[in-house]
Amino acid sequence: MIRRLFPVVMVVVLSAGVAQAGTLAISFNDTTAQVTFDQMVRQDAWGKSAFGLRGFYSDRHNTGLFSGGMNVLGAVKDTGLEVGAGIRGYYIDADQGDDMLAGALGGLVRFVPPGFTKVSLTGSLFYCPKVFTGLDGERLLDTEVKAAYKIIPRASVFISYTTIRAKFENEDARNLDNSIRGGLSLKF
Repeated sequence: MIRRLFPVVMVVVLSAGVAQAGTLAISFNDTTAQVTFDQMVRQDAWGKSAFGLRGFYSDRHNTGLFSGGMNVLGAVKDTGLEVGAGIRGYYIDADQGDDMLAGALGGLVRFVPPGFTKVSLTGSLFYCPKVFTGLDGERLLDTEVKAAYKIIPRASVFISYTTIRAKFENEDARNLDNSIRGGLSLKF
């Protein structure tokens, strides 16, 4: 597992050193690990846009996933709620020799309760239909919900629940991830 995830971690860490207004998050449990890097591209009165990279490995399913994409978010006035949309590209190296290239569209939501600025709840859902898949893949659904608590202004701890479900040619759909992970998020 370490050999597969190490190059992703190094690329993310090296990118973080030259970037501004970015977030690096690492989460894990006994059988899975995930590293994400989000870089703010622009923030103005209309909202914000960000570029993101992700590396995921499941020891239980012997699966590696790499994704990158763009998200835009806008605030719903005076509610603590942000909603957004995004696009992602995926490469999956799954067990049994199955590989997938996929492009997905999705939505995001983030809520910071008024008066509780240290707490945030986020969720995302990305779907890739058959027309946007390649190699051995046919469909992909990637969802995540996360609750975070800011321990200092630039660091948060969080717990997340992720489901990644993929359909490969000549097979039923398979869960590549269905787990709870704890983690740490750092802003710089």
